[in-house]
Amino acid sequence: QVLDELGVGEGDGEHVGHCLDAAQLRRDFAAYLERFGDNDAKLNYANLVARAALGLLQSDLPTALEASRSAAKMAPKGNQVNALANYVLGIAAVVSTSKMDAETERTKTCDMAKQMQALIDEAGPALELGMSISPDAVKKYQQGVVGYGPRLAQMQKAYCK
Repeated sequence: QVLDELGVGEGDGEHVGHCLDAAQLRRDFAAYLERFGDNDAKLNYANLVARAALGLLQSDLPTALEASRSAAKMAPKGNQVNALANYVLGIAAVVSTSKMDAETERTKTCDMAKQMQALIDEAGPALELGMSISPDAVKKYQQGVVGYGPRLAQMQKAYCK
């Protein structure tokens, strides 16, 4: 039924990998689940994706960021899976900001400064929601959120004219 919703017909399964990359397939499946999935399916999806995102923090930061966003959106609020997804999301957002810093300063690009601000704005609430996973780690990354405040204000003032 999922493949039907995605427009994949009988016998097309072997070609799906050629047509869709893993991230697009995950986005399509998440959209399907959000629309048609029951609570258990949503929770199971969020759990799998949040755990996968945690494992990707060091090797594939953009995918970890996108996957944790998807899991945080899908998992029931107040649930341990939601906490894990937000924990990963918060860390991924802070680390992404840190990785963008030198390039943003070098290129003096307003758009990049705004992207960094959006990541930091996303990281703060996500870390708060993920506090129960590892309070010490969350506190460390929250310091990064606070520390980037003045820096990003300065960057936007200088680069966004």
